[in-house]
Amino acid sequence: MVLAQELRTAARHGKLDALTAILEGEGVSHVNDADAEDGATPLLMACCYGHTPCVDALLRFGADTNISGKHGITPTFFTCQENKPDCLKLLIAKKADLNKPNLMDGGSPLYIACSKNNADCVRLLLEAGADVNLPRKDGSTCLQAALKKKNLVIAKLCIQYGAEIDRKLPPANKTPFQMAMEIVYEKDVETRKEYLIGMYEPGDLCGLLCDMLKEDNRKLRRRIAAKEAGGEPPETDRREGDEPGDATETQMNSGEATDRSVVVRSPKKEESKKKKGGKKKAKE
Repeated sequence: MVLAQELRTAARHGKLDALTAILEGEGVSHVNDADAEDGATPLLMACCYGHTPCVDALLRFGADTNISGKHGITPTFFTCQENKPDCLKLLIAKKADLNKPNLMDGGSPLYIACSKNNADCVRLLLEAGADVNLPRKDGSTCLQAALKKKNLVIAKLCIQYGAEIDRKLPPANKTPFQMAMEIVYEKDVETRKEYLIGMYEPGDLCGLLCDMLKEDNRKLRRRIAAKEAGGEPPETDRREGDEPGDATETQMNSGEATDRSVVVRSPKKEESKKKKGGKKKAKE
C-alpha cells in the first residue's frame, strides 16, 4: 500500500527519478494499483497532469492503458479532456482503447476532445482510428459537439473522417448540415454574402458546407444508381426513415440543439477540494 501511494504521488507531481526508482524495485508490482477513493492509477494521474516522461516510464513498466477510474474514466479520456496530446500519443502507441465511453453520459474520448475544442487530440484520435460516429447515451455525436462550439476546424476533421452529416440529432432533431447553416445565418448580411459567394479560406464554414454537400451528393448518386439497378443502397448511405430503395432527400426540421458534455473532475481538482476542506476544519 505504501509503495502504491508513493507511485501515485510521484506520478501526480511528475517526479520521474522517484517514479523510476520505485518501478525498478518492488514497486513495479503496484504499477496498476488504484486509489481507494477515486480509483486513479499512477498512469491516470500522470496523464491528467500531463507528465509525459512519467507516462512513458509507467507504460514501459507495464501500466495498463485501459484501467478506469471513478465513473469509468480512462487515461485516454483524461488526456483528451485536459488537452495533453503528447501523453495521448504514447497511449495510442500502446494500443489503448480509443472508444471506451465514460459511465455517466457515455461520451467517448473523441467526444470530450471535440466538446473542449482540443483539435490536436481530435486529430490524433481520428488518425488512429477512433469512431467518429460513436454517440453518447443521448444520441449526440462528435460532429454535433464541434458544431455546437462553432469549431470549424474540428468539424471539418470529423467530416473528413466519415462523420455522418444527414443523421438527425437530438434533442432538436436537426442534421449537422442544418446546424452549420444556422451558424452562417447568425452572421450579418455582408458576412453571409461572403460565405455564400464561395470565396473562402480552407477550413472556414463555407468550405465545410461545401464538403458536406459533396459528400451528401455522392451518397445520393449511389442510392439513385442502386435503385435504378433494382438493388438496395449501401447501409451507410441510408437515411433515417428510408424504406428500402427509397432515394428521397432528408427533410428539414426545426428546434434548438444543446450539448451538455460531462467534464470529469480531475484528480488535481479533487486534491484542491480536500485541502480547502482541511483548512475549514482547522479554523473550526
